[in-house]
Amino acid sequence: MSNESEDLRRRSHRRRPPANYQQNNDDDDDLNDKDPNDDADDDYDPDDDIDYELADLRAKEARRQAQRRAQRARYRARHPDRVAASQARFRAKRSRDSIKSARYRAEHKEQVLARKKLYRERNREFLAVAKKYYKETHRARVVAATKRYRARHPERVAEARKRYREKHRDRFAEYD
Repeated sequence: MSNESEDLRRRSHRRRPPANYQQNNDDDDDLNDKDPNDDADDDYDPDDDIDYELADLRAKEARRQAQRRAQRARYRARHPDRVAASQARFRAKRSRDSIKSARYRAEHKEQVLARKKLYRERNREFLAVAKKYYKETHRARVVAATKRYRARHPERVAEARKRYREKHRDRFAEYD
């Protein structure tokens, strides 16, 4: 008998609603009280609730990230020796990886070039967008690099201009 009562007690929490559950207290006779001409809820848009919830979630996430940044800054201020050691381990690991990569690239030049070519062929549109974005975001750096290239390689630049003029001769004829 006591075993059965323990089973009932053990399972009883599954039958009850959670503590924060709000029961519906609407009676059936409330349905008759509603005015059929009352259109108060016609302008209700459920997407508005979603937008508010999304804004709340984003604000909460921004607060959490700010709190986390402050926490990291405090840790770095309190333990500079630990941070320096961690950074040294990170750099050492990455340098080993870069040495391995350099060795692989040196030993397998043909394979690396073939894979680069294949990647460029398969991702042509993505690479074009990425290049354009880089040029827009790093305009001063790109201009400086172009000037350095033209100063170092004037013969290549002259040859490229000559090829361009020959290829687009009809365009230049319009301006003459």
